[in-house]
Amino acid sequence: MKWNGRKYNRFYTIPADPEAYAVSFFPEGGYLIPGVAFKVAFKAMGADGLGKVVTGTLYDSTDREILTFKSFHLGMGFFHFLPDENESYYTICMNEQGITRRFDLPNPNPDAMVVTAQMSGNYLQIIRNGNLNKMTENMSLLIHHKGDLVLHQQWQPNAEIYSLPADTSSLYHITGEGVTDSGKLIRFTREVTIKGSDEK
Repeated sequence: MKWNGRKYNRFYTIPADPEAYAVSFFPEGGYLIPGVAFKVAFKAMGADGLGKVVTGTLYDSTDREILTFKSFHLGMGFFHFLPDENESYYTICMNEQGITRRFDLPNPNPDAMVVTAQMSGNYLQIIRNGNLNKMTENMSLLIHHKGDLVLHQQWQPNAEIYSLPADTSSLYHITGEGVTDSGKLIRFTREVTIKGSDEK
């Protein structure tokens, strides 16, 4: 609005529904693969953008209960489960106000390949999971550390690949066509040596 040559603005706050919330699920590595046990992280967020406490139950397409879970910090949490082939999964979640909602998990993808990581002694084991028939020799591993490219080389399972200092790094699995098909952000408190392995 303009008055006497001056422009005036007025802002209105749109109230958020205190009962509205959503839960997003993030399989480690980006995909669920049938027959591979996965860690699935989740984040519950209200319409106000803040994390919310939720409890939930995971079901398959036949409504069979698989497991229960609960957020433990700022609406975040995780659970482990092993998806089956040709199966889909959903959750029924409930917030602190007793409001229940249904949220679907990503469908398992038998053609996917993912990168996961776990400590094994003094080594950080980078594990490539997926269909071994689709794992070609020209695939590669790319590592960023503090925004700098520190390694990009052909995937070498069962070999020492690189040593990283304590901090946060990003790992990416690159296909022969140069496409990133899986990534992972990791943080560790001491220097580690990276080793690769294939599983499925």
